[in-house]
Amino acid sequence: MATDNSTGMALLKDIQCRNAQLEVGKTESNLRDGRGLWLVITAERKRWRFVSSLYGKRIKIWLGDYPQLGLKQARLAADVCRESIRQGKDPAIERKLNKEAGKRAQESTFEVVALEWLEEHCRVKNIKPVTSTRIASQLRKHIFPHIGRLPVETLNEALLRKPVDQLSKQGHQQTAARVLQHISSVMKHAKRTSRIQHDPVSSLTGRNGILPVIVSTPKAALPLESMPQLLQKLRSVDCLLIIKLFLRFALLTGARSSEIRFARWEEFNLEEGLWTIPPERDPIEGVAYSYRGEKMGRPRMIFLSRQAIEVMQQVQGFNEHATFVFAGGRIGSPVSNTGINNAIRAMGYSTGTDQCLHGFRTTMTSALNEAMRFHRDAIELHIGHAAKNDKGDLAPSAKAIRDLYNRKAEGVQNFV
Repeated sequence: MATDNSTGMALLKDIQCRNAQLEVGKTESNLRDGRGLWLVITAERKRWRFVSSLYGKRIKIWLGDYPQLGLKQARLAADVCRESIRQGKDPAIERKLNKEAGKRAQESTFEVVALEWLEEHCRVKNIKPVTSTRIASQLRKHIFPHIGRLPVETLNEALLRKPVDQLSKQGHQQTAARVLQHISSVMKHAKRTSRIQHDPVSSLTGRNGILPVIVSTPKAALPLESMPQLLQKLRSVDCLLIIKLFLRFALLTGARSSEIRFARWEEFNLEEGLWTIPPERDPIEGVAYSYRGEKMGRPRMIFLSRQAIEVMQQVQGFNEHATFVFAGGRIGSPVSNTGINNAIRAMGYSTGTDQCLHGFRTTMTSALNEAMRFHRDAIELHIGHAAKNDKGDLAPSAKAIRDLYNRKAEGVQNFV
């Protein structure tokens, strides 16, 4: 029979704990296990209590209910209390501190901190809901499975780089770079909110970081003098008429692919020669990214040239009642990027090195800047970039860009 070495009294057995009953006429019965551990029996429950003293002060601590906390576990919990007393610490206070630390750890997991950062980031920076959703999706898909449940204070360089390394090894360098940027932002937020003292991500970023510096390269674009040949090939290429008109309209406006693909008829005033791109469009069910509008998040007016209006009138002749202006072969869907790129390739151009759809914007910007007749910010405004030195109404300059298409100026006649 096991006994308490300090008193020589027999220790409890589990069968005694199971069979223990409240004594008749009492509100509480106590079974002693030794060294301050007691099993307290009442009419409603059985639970463990540790009793001792520290600096002459009586200490009573409830350890937990039986049988949820078994006899062995209760003894271990009592040992922890005794060790605290041996160190001159109040075990009741230590238990509260440990409980608070556990609570803080749960409130400081990477996932909790990341979602807190995302909410603040979107609120302060006035981020669009669609962008917020995209970032949250990247967090849940690429980061949380690796480190989401870990407290930020436990994260080191090796743990933080794991999701980045995985994407990099799979060849997804752009996604890896975005993921590393998100991780860095979250850990900076953790430091700002005093959850960590040192940000371990700082050694993973920059020119000496874990990813190669991604140098952006200009999109493939032909020079202005090559446009007549491209237009000649466009007239004879074997592809859908709507794609030919799409490419011609892209040449004449310099608009982004998504701005044209998801355009709706209510955005156009052909009598005034205006196309107003909204910051966001009504999403169409089953059409990915159909909500996309003006990338900079503001309405943008494009002054249409005479030739662009003619293209739109031709499209209107057979697509007037379609959901999208440049409707594709499938009902309710726009022309696809794949179909557009295939048409460019069918003309004999490589979309990687010769000419891509985005390259039309490059060609337009270069031609307009080289003309030296327009306010630089008006050109940037026309193609949907933020104007750095906008100090007034740039609409007259933007209209002049349209007028340039309508005149038979040398080098421009063939372009349109």
